[in-house]
Amino acid sequence: MHIGSGRGLAGLRGIEVRLRCIDAFMEEREVAGQEGPTKETMRICYVVWEDRREIAATGLPAQGEASVGFTLPSERDLAGPWGTWVERYWDLEVLRHGGASPLRFRVLVYP
Repeated sequence: MHIGSGRGLAGLRGIEVRLRCIDAFMEEREVAGQEGPTKETMRICYVVWEDRREIAATGLPAQGEASVGFTLPSERDLAGPWGTWVERYWDLEVLRHGGASPLRFRVLVYP
């Protein structure tokens, strides 16, 4: 993965990149209602794999891009129940320490 900015990366205290694999399930949950507790089917998401990388300010180029690499797990290494999720996606977040707000990306993965 390559991370860059039109203004460059100079001035940042560092960057942190988080990559998560998330499975979404439909689960029946108890919720409070006017007539007492009831059951409702809700979309619930679980993180089944996560990794992060950090690059300190000394490792960031003033201009150009910083490179970050991840070794992705095989499907058998992912935690959680098999075959019951309704959606699996990868969530990528880039935190720019000393800079602007985080960048977030979501990539859907289908079987």
